[in-house]
Amino acid sequence: MKVNKKIATIFFAVVSLFFASCSEDTDGFGEYYEGTFSDEVVFNFIPDSSFIILEQLGIVSRIKENVPYSIEDDQSLIDSIKLKMFVSYGSYNQNPKVIKQTSQNNDSVYVWYSTRNKYYKTLSKSNTIAEVETSPKLEYVSVDSLVIYKAENKFIKFFSRVVK
Repeated sequence: MKVNKKIATIFFAVVSLFFASCSEDTDGFGEYYEGTFSDEVVFNFIPDSSFIILEQLGIVSRIKENVPYSIEDDQSLIDSIKLKMFVSYGSYNQNPKVIKQTSQNNDSVYVWYSTRNKYYKTLSKSNTIAEVETSPKLEYVSVDSLVIYKAENKFIKFFSRVVK
């Protein structure tokens, strides 16, 4: 009987240690947060008629190709346009770092909104492989919808696209 008690005690201790060592943080990067927030982009733009093109990096399937939007007049805006975006995210940081870039070309404004730089979309890589590990979850931001605020005399056409 004493041998069975010792075996049972050892078995219970091993099983307890096994379950204690298991946690949700199996990738070693910390807790992964998912949530929503709102953000704004304001830019000056003189033409009375313009196109706004929202570009997002398609690193996860949650990023919308066609972002729903509405356009509203704002008496306080004269030569600028304001985008109020409703964003969802996944990140190891509760406040993800967002890269917002705007560029203008004639009557068009391109708005880049992502966790990656538009021109350097890949992360840095090493040429040597020391060991194989599980990849961490991808950090992303996704514009779920937006409101475009403009001056009363401006005409806006909006498009969104996912860049792969």
